[in-house]
Amino acid sequence: FGLLLFINLYYLEGIPHVPDEEAYLFMAKIFATGHVILPVPISPEHFSFFPGILSVEKGNWLFQYPFGHPLLLTLGVLIGFPNLIPPLVGTLFVLMLFLISQKVYSSTTSLFVLTLPLLSPFFLKNAFSFMSHNTASLYLVISLYLLIVYLNNSENTHKKIILVFFAGIFLGLLFNTRPL
Repeated sequence: FGLLLFINLYYLEGIPHVPDEEAYLFMAKIFATGHVILPVPISPEHFSFFPGILSVEKGNWLFQYPFGHPLLLTLGVLIGFPNLIPPLVGTLFVLMLFLISQKVYSSTTSLFVLTLPLLSPFFLKNAFSFMSHNTASLYLVISLYLLIVYLNNSENTHKKIILVFFAGIFLGLLFNTRPL
C-alpha cells in the first residue's frame, strides 16, 4: 500500500494523467454531491471537456463510462483524499488473491501469490492510477472469494443466501465498471 501510494503522490504528483482518469474522478465528484448527473453551469458549448467521454445532453453532463469505478472513487472524494483509493484497491486485490489461494491451494502457494502482482507492470501501473482496471479486478476477486466460501459451506442455508447475494452484488459492480 505504501509503495503504491508513494508512486501515486510522488511520480504521478497525485493527479490524473489521461482524460479517462479525469473523467472518472470528475464523475466521483458529482456522486459525492449526492447527484447522478448535474446541469452544466452556464453555457454547454464551453463545458465540453472530453469529447466522446463527457457529453452534454439537454444541459446535463453525461458520461460514457459506467458508475462502478467512480462510485468507489467517491469514498476518497468524500474524505478529501481520492489518491488513497487506487492504492487501497490494489492492496485489497492482493489480499483477496491471498485469501482465495488459501481456500483453494496450500499456504506455500498463498505466499507465492502475494508476490505475483508486485512483479506485474500492468498491475502496478493500474494500482496507482485512477483507471478502472484495478477496481474491476477487485470486484471480480471479491465475488470469486464469496462463491468459493459458498461452495465450501454446506450447512448454513441462511449464510449461503447472504454469500450468493453479495457475490451477485460484486459481479454487478464488476459489470458496471468494465462491462466488456
